Amino acid sequence: MPMVGIEEKIREIEEEIRKTPKNKGTEVHLAKLKSKLAALRELSLKKSSKSKIITKGVKKQGHATVSMIGYPSVGKSSLLNVLCGTESKTGEYAFTTTELVPGMMHYKGAYIQIFDLPGIIENASQGVGMGREILSYARASDLILIVIDPLKDIEYQISTINEELHKAGFRLNKEKPDIEIKKRDRGGLNIFIAPKINIKEEEVKEIAHEFNVHNAEIIVRKAENIEDIYDAFFNNRIYVPSLIVFTKRDILNRNKVEELERKYNSIVVSSISLEGVENLKERIYNTLGLIRVYTKKPNQKIEEVNKEEPLILRKSSSVEYVFNKIFGNASFNYARVWGKSVKFPGQRVGLDHILEDEDIVEIHIK
Repeated sequence: MPMVGIEEKIREIEEEIRKTPKNKGTEVHLAKLKSKLAALRELSLKKSSKSKIITKGVKKQGHATVSMIGYPSVGKSSLLNVLCGTESKTGEYAFTTTELVPGMMHYKGAYIQIFDLPGIIENASQGVGMGREILSYARASDLILIVIDPLKDIEYQISTINEELHKAGFRLNKEKPDIEIKKRDRGGLNIFIAPKINIKEEEVKEIAHEFNVHNAEIIVRKAENIEDIYDAFFNNRIYVPSLIVFTKRDILNRNKVEELERKYNSIVVSSISLEGVENLKERIYNTLGLIRVYTKKPNQKIEEVNKEEPLILRKSSSVEYVFNKIFGNASFNYARVWGKSVKFPGQRVGLDHILEDEDIVEIHIK
């Protein structure tokens, strides 16, 4: 199907969805329209643009990766410079950044890679302004920073960026639904929906048929709405946290800063006065769910433990992760832990013990 035809069909379906009243009698019809729309958007995304972003051999590094996304000239490059010390070109005009510029922020022992992506604009998800290429690099991120200029139309910036990310398959600040699709050669559709989920079996069948799936076991253990079902059929959605960051704090009054932070649960920063920068680093670190764990040798005194180079783990990591990181194929015996995750210092624990920030771990092997 030609690109013009795809985009025209997308607009037609969007208009039909907008005009269709939402009630029990139209639920199945709307589900069918939405699955068609999702399929067309997916096809549109696969159509590659001739424009390319210069990446200079950029590759994912560090303990986590963060992408800054926003309209042109909202202050992303200046923000990257103060977070990472990177010399990203800055200027008071649109499209200063034509490259994907990486930086590395070192905070609490963690190395956090930050991408300064070229500015995106409306219809970026359909390829406008190299939008597909920009958003494709953001797919590798563990966190999205939506960078907003508070002196321009705030609601327009936020809603447009959220919409373009959603169309491109991003699901911000949303837990991945627990939906399993087991395709089979025969037997028809067997659908199991957990109690208290407000999704009907007929709706799931309609969507499955739209994806040409007629024989499968579909288990819906956790889902919020019908969109989660057709997202599960694509199996390429990106469930990632996001933070809204306002720039230009140095020219805003205190009341405006407090209003923005309260209304949008955001961070307001200045790349000139550096106000809010340390708060942003802390929010990035905490939102990524990183913790520091220190290792101790048997018979080593607690005060001799090296805390300059901690192991950086994700929250809910267990002793098993530390053991595998240090000893590999050795045979585990037991571990002792000092810190917030245990009831008393030096408590003996097993591989499945969940660690907390700044715990000290001493591992014994057989």
